[in-house]
Amino acid sequence: MEAFLQATGLESAITTDQPSEPSPLVAANAASVEAWKNYEVVFKAWKEIDTKAIGNIRLRISPSIRILAKEYSDTAKKLWNYLAKTYNVKSLGAVFNDFAAAMAIKIPYKQNPLSSMMEIGMDVTSTRMDLAGHWSCLTTRALILLSKLPHVYSGRIQTMSQP
Repeated sequence: MEAFLQATGLESAITTDQPSEPSPLVAANAASVEAWKNYEVVFKAWKEIDTKAIGNIRLRISPSIRILAKEYSDTAKKLWNYLAKTYNVKSLGAVFNDFAAAMAIKIPYKQNPLSSMMEIGMDVTSTRMDLAGHWSCLTTRALILLSKLPHVYSGRIQTMSQP
């Protein structure tokens, strides 16, 4: 959807806020009158882009989500942020692929395991699997890293893990 908004020139609606009003209009002050004229032009252009963006976003979401998001449809940016916060979640398949990639990394037997462990840690951290609390526990991360160490380290791991 973001790519569509970019292609149609409507991306600014989800990245910029509504223009702010100038100070109260003073008819005797030419600068004040000019500021309000400029504001009206800028606001009209912003409102046109914003209305088009809201319409395009709402056309592309399901009717049930459209109803839930109705109260956030004041501006395109507000609607976009609500949808991103609520539905911008990795699918289970994407999370599984990230996890499988982390688990496929081998730690070499005769080399320092730190670089491979850092790579696994980055894969695990980038999965955003905290959706269900799976990666919120540092112990789980540590166990995965320890399970990837070469067999030679198993005796040391057993010794260090004893209370």
